[in-house]
Amino acid sequence: MKPPARPSDLVRAAFVLTGAVAQVALGSLPFILGWSMTIADRSAEAETLLTPAGYAFSIWSVLFLGCAIYAAVHAVALTSPAMRRSGWFAGAAFWLNAAWESWVPAFGIEAVSLIIILGCWAACLAFILTETRSQQVSLPGRAVRLPLYALGGWLNAAAAVNFLSVMQVYDAPFLGSGEDAAALAVLIGALVLAAGVILRTGSVSYALAVGWALMGIISRLTGAGADTAVTEVSNLALYYALPTLVLLGWTGRGFVAMGSRFRPR
Repeated sequence: MKPPARPSDLVRAAFVLTGAVAQVALGSLPFILGWSMTIADRSAEAETLLTPAGYAFSIWSVLFLGCAIYAAVHAVALTSPAMRRSGWFAGAAFWLNAAWESWVPAFGIEAVSLIIILGCWAACLAFILTETRSQQVSLPGRAVRLPLYALGGWLNAAAAVNFLSVMQVYDAPFLGSGEDAAALAVLIGALVLAAGVILRTGSVSYALAVGWALMGIISRLTGAGADTAVTEVSNLALYYALPTLVLLGWTGRGFVAMGSRFRPR
């Protein structure tokens, strides 16, 4: 028997559901209203060596669909411990993503947009780490939370691209220089952060989203004939580091699970 819904459950369900709708609606707003600038235009203005090829952004259609499914399941199972535990983080991620989609066409990629996307990524990480700490999750429960893990992986990459873009906009020393070394430093930093999450969770969806971004970076650089260290590091991370990290993450999670079941007497 399901526990009765509390007022906070209903508020959380509305927060999550409207956030899932808002990130789709506000992302479409520049096209519907005919704004002079879109997110794609702003991204082209602040292009860096880490900006993926255009096709890579098609991942948003998959992410939006997954987030909508999560929001629908959340509304049905809003009293479950899992939804109470991490639903607020999912709603915050959706709404911050919607805010970023509204801000960038109007004001460009700058300090505020960077703060918003970092906040969105942080909300995803809070969701991921909260859910990962739970040892008992049903298979449907694991499936429904996958879009948030994938969103976190994509935002891991997007935050790095936005950070480098903002450094260039403000002409920051070294990082804003536009040099290969600056892009490489940011890329390695983003990969180290991704490695920490993947090792902690063993999440395939997080790794796949990061890998998709790396594919986009490699595709764009090789298409432009740019033979840089960024391309080489991206290739190494995509084909060797990410699969290894997932396997290590699975192994670590397996040992933790076995340890939690073993109770010496």
